Amino acid sequence: MKKKIVMILVVAVAGVCLFGCGADTKDDSVVSQEDVAVILREESAALAQTAEGLMSETEQITVEESVMEEVLPVPEILITPIEEVWYTEDGTQVLLTSTYCKAEVVNEGFETLAQALDEWSGLVYSEVLAMSEEYASWAAENYSLAENPENFVEFFTDLSYGAQRVDDVVVSFSGGQDAYVGGAHGLYSYTGYTFDVETGEMISLDRLIADDEGFQEAAIEHICKILESEPYVSSVYEDYESILRGMFAQDGYISWYLSDEGIVIPFNPYEVGPYIMPELRVVLPYEEYAQYMAIKYRPNE
Repeated sequence: MKKKIVMILVVAVAGVCLFGCGADTKDDSVVSQEDVAVILREESAALAQTAEGLMSETEQITVEESVMEEVLPVPEILITPIEEVWYTEDGTQVLLTSTYCKAEVVNEGFETLAQALDEWSGLVYSEVLAMSEEYASWAAENYSLAENPENFVEFFTDLSYGAQRVDDVVVSFSGGQDAYVGGAHGLYSYTGYTFDVETGEMISLDRLIADDEGFQEAAIEHICKILESEPYVSSVYEDYESILRGMFAQDGYISWYLSDEGIVIPFNPYEVGPYIMPELRVVLPYEEYAQYMAIKYRPNE
């Protein structure tokens, strides 16, 4: 549109110049230089007005285009931590503190997803409650056997998660559990939960990936290069590559979630190395790995 405006100005000015240059200034019947100047001023004013109108039209088109390209609405996710506490029978000593999270959709237009998250949160609560009841009984036993109750270490379990990628196609959570239920040290593990916004279904890795063979080979090579470098190479298991292949071969055994950067694979203690191995969380960037994904779940470009 701007090029069109410039061309109109050029053509108009050229026409006026030709009109002026073609005149014989010695002939009184021919337009004088003063007349030409007046004409030029009038033409310039008219062109300016035309240009202003065209610019307004351009701005209007730009606004209309921006409205048409407006980003689709996305679900708004609220994650609320919920805590349960178990005490000794006399209520003087905490045995176990258990925390989990509830996820819900707080805006309208995503009823299917909202129902799915509500059912999922309810299931998580039931599992956490059953697990915590067992841990609380262990804690009570440890407390009763302690020679000095003051040295008793409270048990705890914390299951939390956060939204990592939220758009009009998927909602993906990274999850982690941290716990102490006796012994020399606590335990922790990571996982991921990814939901289809349209259907509310939890997406499995084999559904996310369209080219499974190509993805596995590329991902395993990518992870091996990381494990062959510091700080992992000094503590990783010797047969880490065969372990990786076994993990990918078992559907559902690989923990994963989606972030804004790519497919994230968090590794838990003892999977490819001992407890002392540094935390390993591998990001497979979309720039390289979107080609293996089902088209529906590729990030918006």
